[in-house]
Amino acid sequence: MIRVLVALLALLPFVTIPNGASASTLERVQEDGVVRCGVRELGPALSYIDEQGKWGGFYPDICRGIAAAVIGDEEGVEFVVTGSDDRFNDLKEDRYDVLVESTTWTLSRDTNGLTYMPLYLFDGQGFLYFKPSGIKTMADLNNKRICVEGHTTSEINLIDHNRTNTTNWDIRKFSTMEGTFSAFFDHQCDAISTDVLVLASFRQALAPDPDQYAFVPERLSKEPLSAVVRDDDAQWADVIRWIVNALINAEELGVTSKNLVEMSNSKSPEINRLLGSEGDLGKKLGLDPRWAERVIRSTGNYGELFERTLGKHLKLERGINDLWTKGGLIWSPPMH
Repeated sequence: MIRVLVALLALLPFVTIPNGASASTLERVQEDGVVRCGVRELGPALSYIDEQGKWGGFYPDICRGIAAAVIGDEEGVEFVVTGSDDRFNDLKEDRYDVLVESTTWTLSRDTNGLTYMPLYLFDGQGFLYFKPSGIKTMADLNNKRICVEGHTTSEINLIDHNRTNTTNWDIRKFSTMEGTFSAFFDHQCDAISTDVLVLASFRQALAPDPDQYAFVPERLSKEPLSAVVRDDDAQWADVIRWIVNALINAEELGVTSKNLVEMSNSKSPEINRLLGSEGDLGKKLGLDPRWAERVIRSTGNYGELFERTLGKHLKLERGINDLWTKGGLIWSPPMH
């Protein structure tokens, strides 16, 4: 037995450690002082680059909240631009630490080396059309040309619907979202189809006259959207998961970026645990006690984030993206 143990110990220096096992994502991010965030340009409400070259919108602000929590600096983000056809491979190949954009949670994606985070937006696939065309409903799109971005659930949904219905859509696929919208606004298609929030964001950003374009009332699918990480680092998945939950939990508890000082003196155990003056939630994640406070200071709570981006640019009501206590679908597990 002793000889066997000696032989095994002698082999240890030659044992190959899988990539990423020697240092966790959290350790590397904190050491480098940068969170690498995979994003796509999806218009001013969701994600865009302003005239000063700074990223803004719902998704980039979540990236900043992650950086605030993990390294204490909301500006410690490297935005890595990706595309619909390579975003998952880029994540698996470690080009970035987290993918934060309009990514639909599906079974095939979830079981292919990816881990999905709490749902931060509920959307549905819709159709945008040119008002003078006379189109009013989805039935009016039969035999029409539909622009869609390839390698997306939107493309799959159109193909599936064509197979089981008599719509006979002429599906025209493009390699990028920008190219898809450019073709549509150039009247190469009768309608364009993707998530309604993306349609609304790009209509405001790119349409020659946004008021000349409208949505059909029907929705083709449900699109639950969340951030995505690799499935090889459970600790990093926990960190991202609870950062998103903290945004929602803060709104549930009435904690905002404007009342943090007041709330830090709260008598509520739930608020105290969230803001780090009670309990050890930060320690359980590998973070310091004030991680969630920094997220809220940077991003605001979920409601503030929604209103500052989707509400401001698109004039959207919360609807199903309101809290569960107000008839919506947004909720957070208890932070105990």
